[in-house]
Amino acid sequence: MNSQDAQSLLQEQLDTLVRRAKRISDHQHEIDRGVPQDADELAQYRQGDEVVSALDGRTRYDITQIRAALVRIEKGRWGTCVLCQEHIGAERLSRLPSKPLCAACAIELDSHTS
Repeated sequence: MNSQDAQSLLQEQLDTLVRRAKRISDHQHEIDRGVPQDADELAQYRQGDEVVSALDGRTRYDITQIRAALVRIEKGRWGTCVLCQEHIGAERLSRLPSKPLCAACAIELDSHTS
């Protein structure tokens, strides 16, 4: 995958995620959602809100990652690991075009955060 293909793909993904974030925000700020009075229904209601909140967090994270990748493309740095400055393998880039790390640095970083 070349940078132009990656840019097109990432922009499509970004557009989709921005639309999702808007729907999530609209749902979270919906005033007319009645809060159930029944304990079981209230538990389900709150669980649903937790799921939506988690989805919102993941969506915002993905948006941030894609925007950063688009900046790297603009600056001619896409495909270069932000830690070791080595080339990120073509297979990894084609599967994960927004990722900023080569496989070795991703594994190393993961081992320190686990």
